[in-house]
Amino acid sequence: MPNEDIIVRPPPPQKRFDLPQIIIDQSRSPPLANQTTKSSNTTTAVILKSIILNIYIKYDREKLVESLIDELLLPCPYLPKDANGTHLSVLHQYVLNSTCDSIDMSNQSKRLSYQPNLIIRKNDALGPWTFNYLLTLLSLKYQCDPADRAEFPPVWKTDSTTKVQIEPIPNYQTDANASISTKKDDDVSLEGLFKVICQQNQRNERSAAEWLKPFQEESITTVEHLRAAIANETLWDHIQSVKHIVKQMIKDYVLLNDPTLSKNQSNSEYDTSDATLYADIHRIRRYFHHVTKTVKYVTLLDREAVDHAVIETRKTYDDDGNVLNTIHAYLRAFCLQFREMNEEAHQTRKLEWLQEKNRLADENKILQGNIDILEQEAAGARTKVNLHTLTFNNMEKDKQKAFNDAEKLNSQTAALDRSTSSKTWARQREQAKKKIEKAEKNLKDAKDRLEEAQAELILKTEPIRKKQITIAENEAKKNDLTTYYNIDGAAAHKKLKVKYGRGLLLYGPPGTGKSELLKTAAKYAGITMITTALAAGELNRPHVGETERLLVDIMHRSDTVPYLICALTIDEIDGLVPKRTNNAQQSKVDGISVLLSHIEGVKDIHNLIVLGATNRRNMMDEAFLRRMQAKCFVGRPSPAIRKKMLEPLLYMDTTVFTNQVIDFLVKITTNFSGAAVVALKSSIIVAMDTYKSTEMNEKILLDLAHNAAKEFSCWFGIGTLPEICRLYPNIFSSKVNQQEKYSLKFSNLFPTGRILVDLLDRKCLIELENDATIDEDLGEEEKSTNTLLARFINGCSSRNIDTIQIIDLNYLVKNNAFEENQIFELLTTIFEECDEYNRSMLIFDIDSLIMLSVSDSAMSKSLSISNIRLYQFIREKCKKAVVEQRSTGPTVMIQKDLPDSFFREKWIVMIVKHPLLRSLLVEDIEFKKTFRQTQQEYEDEQKHIDDETPKICPKCEKSYLPGQNNHGNCEYHDGYIVDIEKPEIILSREEAQKILQNARIAAANTSNNPSGPKAKTPKLFWSCCLAAYGNDHPCKKGVCGLPKELEGKVLNPNLDLIQIVRKHFEENITAKTKIEDFAAFYKKENPPARPERK
Repeated sequence: MPNEDIIVRPPPPQKRFDLPQIIIDQSRSPPLANQTTKSSNTTTAVILKSIILNIYIKYDREKLVESLIDELLLPCPYLPKDANGTHLSVLHQYVLNSTCDSIDMSNQSKRLSYQPNLIIRKNDALGPWTFNYLLTLLSLKYQCDPADRAEFPPVWKTDSTTKVQIEPIPNYQTDANASISTKKDDDVSLEGLFKVICQQNQRNERSAAEWLKPFQEESITTVEHLRAAIANETLWDHIQSVKHIVKQMIKDYVLLNDPTLSKNQSNSEYDTSDATLYADIHRIRRYFHHVTKTVKYVTLLDREAVDHAVIETRKTYDDDGNVLNTIHAYLRAFCLQFREMNEEAHQTRKLEWLQEKNRLADENKILQGNIDILEQEAAGARTKVNLHTLTFNNMEKDKQKAFNDAEKLNSQTAALDRSTSSKTWARQREQAKKKIEKAEKNLKDAKDRLEEAQAELILKTEPIRKKQITIAENEAKKNDLTTYYNIDGAAAHKKLKVKYGRGLLLYGPPGTGKSELLKTAAKYAGITMITTALAAGELNRPHVGETERLLVDIMHRSDTVPYLICALTIDEIDGLVPKRTNNAQQSKVDGISVLLSHIEGVKDIHNLIVLGATNRRNMMDEAFLRRMQAKCFVGRPSPAIRKKMLEPLLYMDTTVFTNQVIDFLVKITTNFSGAAVVALKSSIIVAMDTYKSTEMNEKILLDLAHNAAKEFSCWFGIGTLPEICRLYPNIFSSKVNQQEKYSLKFSNLFPTGRILVDLLDRKCLIELENDATIDEDLGEEEKSTNTLLARFINGCSSRNIDTIQIIDLNYLVKNNAFEENQIFELLTTIFEECDEYNRSMLIFDIDSLIMLSVSDSAMSKSLSISNIRLYQFIREKCKKAVVEQRSTGPTVMIQKDLPDSFFREKWIVMIVKHPLLRSLLVEDIEFKKTFRQTQQEYEDEQKHIDDETPKICPKCEKSYLPGQNNHGNCEYHDGYIVDIEKPEIILSREEAQKILQNARIAAANTSNNPSGPKAKTPKLFWSCCLAAYGNDHPCKKGVCGLPKELEGKVLNPNLDLIQIVRKHFEENITAKTKIEDFAAFYKKENPPARPERK
C-alpha cells in the first residue's frame, strides 16, 4: 500500500533554477539541510505539518535519473514504518532527517523557498576544494504546502508527523536556454547579485548594501567589473575593505555561474560516456542512503558503471594483455552487495540443524536395533558356514592323504613283477584309484555345501550391511551438523566481510599510458577524485613538516564524503615513497610514515584508496607496496596492438599506406612504447602535408621512426631499430615473404622457447618439446646480431610477442654497466621487466658478453672463460625459457576460448660463434639435438662398435680390426689362380689349396716308394703377378676392406663380400691378359709329349 504522506505531483513547466548555495565547511560528513542555520535560543521553531521537496533534474538520458528518483520513492525495508504499516521511502526519510533540526530563516524578508547547502568547500594546504553532493544531475528546493501556509516561518523544522510531498521536476539544460540564462545573468545589477548570494547563504539581505559600498570605492560597479576583478587574483587580493569570508562567498558564486561556464562541461561527458552517468547516479544514490543511514545496503560502486568503464576505456586504450582485466577485477571488489546477518534466521537454522541431528540419532538407534535382531537371525547361518568351512578343510586334508596313499601304493605296485604277481599288481592299482576318486567326491560335496551355506549367510547379512552403511552416513551428517551448530553466526559474518583493496599500482616502462589509464578508469567507474592527478614532486615541500601536512590535508578531504570511495592519484609515486634505507632522507621517511598511517594504519581513512603509477617499482617502499593490493604491469604494445594503432593511416591515403606499409611500420616500431607509436603516427600525418604522396617512401618513414625512437628512448642496443634498418637496407626485404619464412608457429610442433644461432656452422636451431630440434640454414646476409633482427622480429610478429631485448656489449655500454656488479644489477632489472610481459624474447650475443682468456704454456695453448660468473648468470637464465601450449587433455574445452596472449611465452635466443662457447653452452643447458646431429651420433657410435669388432678382409681374407686398419696391413693379389696347364679353369683359393695338398701327399708317398712313378707337381699361378701359388708374397699392399673400385657402390647385404671381391678380381682384364700370354708362352716352351709306340 503506498504511503499516503507522499504525494507525487506532475512536473510543472520547465523553468530555470539558480545554482545551490555554497558554504565554507570543515566538517567531515555531508551536511544536512539545516546544519548551518540553527535557530537562536529565544525563538521557538515551528513544526511544519506538510512540506514539499522539489527535485530538479538538470540532466537525464533514457530516463536513468528519473529511474533513480522512482527507486528512492519506493518503500525501503530498512527504514521505519508509517502509521499505515508501510516502510518509508528513502526520499521521505531524507526530508525528515535533513530538516529535523531548527532552520533559521529570520534574516530573509521573503521565505517562499529554502534551498539546502549541498555544495561544500574545504580550504587546506593544497588550496580550495569544492564538492557538490548532487553533482550536476540534481538540485533540491523545499517549499511550503500551499494548503498549510504560503511561506516558511522565521524558524521551522519537521518531525515524524510532517507530511512529505516529492515533486520530480525535469529541468534539462539546452544550448538555447543556456544562452538565455547567460544573458539574464549579465543584465542583473551588482546589488541584486549580492542579494541572491545573501539568500543562498542565509544572510540578511540588508548585508548586500554594506558589501556594495567598498566595491564601488574600488570602481567595481557592474557584474562584468566584478567578474574581471575575480579573474585578476592580484586585484582581488588587493581589496581589503571586504571581509575574507564575504569575498570567498562572492567569488565562489561568480565562478560557478560564470557565463563562460554556463554550459556545464560535465553534461557533455554524460552524452559521450554511459559509465560516467551510471557512476554519478550511483554516487547520488549513496548520498541519499547515507543521510538516511542505509548506505551499507548499497554497493560502494555500481557494477554496471564498472563494467561500462572497462568497455569505454578499451576504446581509447588498446590492450591484449591483462591490464584492463586486472583493473576490472580490482574495481569489481567494490561492487559486492552487503549481506546483512539475520540472527533470527540463523537461530531458526540452528534449530533445524539440531532437530535434524536428533532425527538422525533416533534413526541410527532404530537401525542399530534392527541390526541386533538380524544378527541373531544370521547367527545360525554364520555357525553353519563355520561348520562347513571346517568340513571342507578336513576334506582337503583327506584328499591330500589319499593322494599320498595312492602314490605309496603305486610305488609298491611298480616294484612287483607283473609276470608272477599280476593279480596283486592290478588290485593295488585299483585301490589307489578308488581312494583318489572317493577323496575328490567328498571334497566336491563339502565345497557345494559350503557355497550353499555362504549364499544363505549373504542373504541374512546383506540387510545388515546396508543398515550399517546408512548408520555411517548418518554419523557423518551428524558431525557436519554439529560443526554447523557450533558456528558463531556473528563472528563468522564479520570474517566473511570482503576487504577491498586500498591501492592500485600501475608500473612499467615510460610512455605506456599508465597515468591516463588510472584517471580514465577511476573516473568512469565512479571513484571520487579528492584532487587532480598529482606528480610526486608536487607533494614534496622544502621545509620540514610541510609535505606531511599537505598529505594529511589532502587525505582528509575524503572525510567530507565518507559514503564515497575517494582516490588520491599520484604519478611517479616512487618519488614519494622510496625505499627506507640508512641513506634515506628523514623528510622522505616521515612522508611515507604519514601516508602509511592513513592507509590501514592507526589513522586509517576507511574510504580512501591510492592510485599510483611508476616506472621504478623496485625503488619503492616495501610496506607501501604491501598496501597496494592490486599491482599491474603496463608494458609496450604488442605487434597486433601496434598494427591496430597504425591502421587509421589507411584512411588517409590508400595509395601511400597499404597493408605492406603498415606491416613495415609495425616491424620498425618493435619495442616502441604506446606514446612513441602515437608520436610517430602524428609525425607521419604532418609529413603528409610536407611531402607529396609519391615522395613518401621507406626512407622518410625510417627517419620519422628514428626521431620518435630517440625522443622516447626506444633503443636497440646502442642505437634505434629504424637506424639499424637504414644501415642494413635489406633487413626487411619486400621481395621475400619474411613473415612466413621466419615464422615461429609450427603445425603440431611445440617449441620450448630456446633458439641457438650458430654463426660458425651457419645454422639456426629451434628446440622443440615433441620432436628433434629444427635445423635451419642462415641466409648469406645473416652474419651478425643486427642482420639477424629480421628473423627475430618476424618470428615475434608471428606469435604476437610483446617485447624484444637484445643484450650485448653495446647494451652494457649504453647503460654504463662496466663493473661486474653493475652488469648483474642491469641484467636483473631487464630480466624482471621481461618476466612481467606475458610474451617476451631475450637475445644474448654470447661472444660479446663472455670473454675468453688464452693461457700459453710450454706444452700447449688452452682457452678459459674470464668472467665465469657472468657466464653462469646467463646460462641459468637460458634454462628458464618457456612456451605454454594449449592443453590437449580434459581442460581443452576450458582453454579453447582463451586468446593466445593468455598463454605465457618466454623466448631465449643465444647467438654464438666461438666453438668452445658453443659446446659449453649446449652441454650446460642440455640443448636438444637436431635430427642430423642425432643421426650423426648414432653413426659415430655404430662406427665405434664396428671399429672394435673383428672382420674378415675380402681382399686378403684375413681377420682385422677396422679401428686399427693401417696401410700395409692388407697384402693381397688382385687376380685369380689358374693351373697353367689348364688356364681356362679359374680356381678358388680353397680349390687351389686342395690341389696343392694332394700333390704334397702324393710326393710324400713317392719318397717312401722310390721304385714307383714320381708324383706330378701342380703348376698353379696368380694371374695378376704370375707368382706361383703358395710360394711368393702377395703383389699388392693397402688397407683391409673393399677394393677402391667397389667402394661407394650399393651392394647386396645378403651376399658374401669375399665372393663379391673374388668375382671382381676374376674380371680383372689386365690379369686375364697377362695369364693368357703366359699360358701361351708356357705351352709353346713345353709342348705336350708324344705317346710312345708299342
